[in-house]
Amino acid sequence: MAAATTTGGQLQLFGVNAWGAIVYRTQNDAGGWGGSQWRVLPGALRTIAVATNGQGIIEVFGTNEDGQVQRCRQTAAGAETWTSWVLFDPANWAQHNIRHLAAVNILGTLTLFGVDIEGAVFSRTQNLLDKTVWSDWTQMPGVLRGDILPSSLPHLRSTGPHDTTIGSAVNLALSGTGTAPYTWSYSGLPAGLSGGADGRITGTPTAASWPTVTVTMTDANRQSSTVQFTWVRSSECRR
Repeated sequence: MAAATTTGGQLQLFGVNAWGAIVYRTQNDAGGWGGSQWRVLPGALRTIAVATNGQGIIEVFGTNEDGQVQRCRQTAAGAETWTSWVLFDPANWAQHNIRHLAAVNILGTLTLFGVDIEGAVFSRTQNLLDKTVWSDWTQMPGVLRGDILPSSLPHLRSTGPHDTTIGSAVNLALSGTGTAPYTWSYSGLPAGLSGGADGRITGTPTAASWPTVTVTMTDANRQSSTVQFTWVRSSECRR
């Protein structure tokens, strides 16, 4: 998540969910969150950074799955409309596989910080006289969490729908990719079935109610992937 301050003094909070959707909400005039709703910015990203520039316009930076840095901004200070996403460095983005971002306004000039896949830290800054011009990425001393930065998000393979007869044993192994070890959570399993710590659904279904099943796999980097599928009785499939 990231936050910036609007021209009216309210906080604007931004976040990216497990599916990469970008959402934001704004404090009300009293400084609280009552009545504030999450709004969606088009696009999909894995990390996000925001800062208010010298003109009071909030600028949003983000990275996608390929480590490309993208950028959009309010169309005007305080506006609820946003520009389209553009590549921040279309000519040289491949030189740096940026995975984490932070942004700050220093005396009206924005500076962007990034950490690449190896944990190397970089920065780039707006030109003091022409805010449309930015410096090149400059590497800073040190390495941050280079040994545990995720190179990609986990992916839980889709499964189902499943066809099972009441009273028949079930032994379904789920699988995915990511950084092991994984933790698993389950919801909506038919009565008689349970999900294990190894990503396996076992048991013998006993109920006539068959809701939608949701399974989430979380990897060692605390990144998650979720799938949903239906489970139906064999007799229903043959109708």
